[in-house]
Amino acid sequence: MSRLLPTVARSLLGLLFLVFGLNGFLHFLPMPPHPGRAGEFLGALAASGYMFPLIKGTEVVGGALLLSGRLVPLALILLAPVIVNIVAFHLALEPGGYGMLAFIVGLEAYLAWAYRDSFAGVLNPNARPVAGEHAAPQWPAPARERARDRASRGPGRATRREHGADAPAAARPGPRDARSKGQRCAASVASR
Repeated sequence: MSRLLPTVARSLLGLLFLVFGLNGFLHFLPMPPHPGRAGEFLGALAASGYMFPLIKGTEVVGGALLLSGRLVPLALILLAPVIVNIVAFHLALEPGGYGMLAFIVGLEAYLAWAYRDSFAGVLNPNARPVAGEHAAPQWPAPARERARDRASRGPGRATRREHGADAPAAARPGPRDARSKGQRCAASVASR
């Protein structure tokens, strides 16, 4: 049952957003008119010329990703602001429909919990950039900090890293091979 529940929740939320997202483009489901401020707000979004296609396109992409089961955490992140705005719209401008709102928020929250391991890096307060060609330079610790660390270990005591204990056995410092690099390469080729 525990394997089936995330699949059912993912499929329901994906189908919901795919259908209503496509309805924004194809208008196959009749939508009731929105009175008052809610109608004015939706009219302003439609008049902008880009906002409705952006919102509905996000719903279609998020729903399709959820239905396919691919990139589910990305789909949940894409749909989260849409869901927040749907809830805010109904709370502030058009009260009602709270059952459907609770259903949508519940599915999103459950799926976020079910895929919580995928969000571990996003929620890491001590995140660092990936080291690489375009990463920010990692400056060495100031000399004062290095001296304090050495002093706290006591005289003649090195860290595991300084001894090379973290490295694989082949990479640890050891007695230097007296042969030249060319001789070592020739010996390794001959041994094959």
